[in-house]
Amino acid sequence: MTCNPLTLKRIYVIARFFWLRERIRRRFCRYKYWVGREFILPYWVNIILEFMGTRKKRSTEALPLTREEIVLAALSTSNGQPFQPVQVQKLFFLIDENVAGQIGGRQFSFAPYDYGPYDKAVYDTLFDLSKKGDVEIIYDQGSTLRKYRLTHQGQTKGMTYLERIPGPTSEYVSKLSTWIRGLSFAQLVSAIYKAYPQMKVNSVFNK
Repeated sequence: MTCNPLTLKRIYVIARFFWLRERIRRRFCRYKYWVGREFILPYWVNIILEFMGTRKKRSTEALPLTREEIVLAALSTSNGQPFQPVQVQKLFFLIDENVAGQIGGRQFSFAPYDYGPYDKAVYDTLFDLSKKGDVEIIYDQGSTLRKYRLTHQGQTKGMTYLERIPGPTSEYVSKLSTWIRGLSFAQLVSAIYKAYPQMKVNSVFNK
């Protein structure tokens, strides 16, 4: 079996790089420069070591969650309890309004509709997740009304994604989910109109 000389050269260069990096680290860690109780390396050595570790650091940084991951994270807060259509619309509207900056930006584009803020993309995302086996769409017998809940697979994923959201934000999403599911249709829509009167302009709901 033969190897491409160019490949061998690349392997040598990479191995040499990491060998040199470790040699520098060990060499200068033998010299103790103390300022009070703080151990420091010469300034230029720190710069070299920081530069060498940049690529590894970047590779381990967590990437922002995608829209589907955020949807799964938010729905996982119900622990298997289903959401009504109005509830998922208002849940993701309030997330966009109040914590978008903590989750990588707004995920949807809500506009005033019959019952307040609405974006068809919410339902489209849930439908896409159902095709992946993460969301179950439940239809009431003899009715076109539907509910949404996570499957076991979706719940597992959602809880994992929820842990990647900063603590105060994930706590807000959990409390928001509980609050929304605890209100009736009329109470929820009325609460949204009271807080966001601009979302009432096209409403057919007058209570």
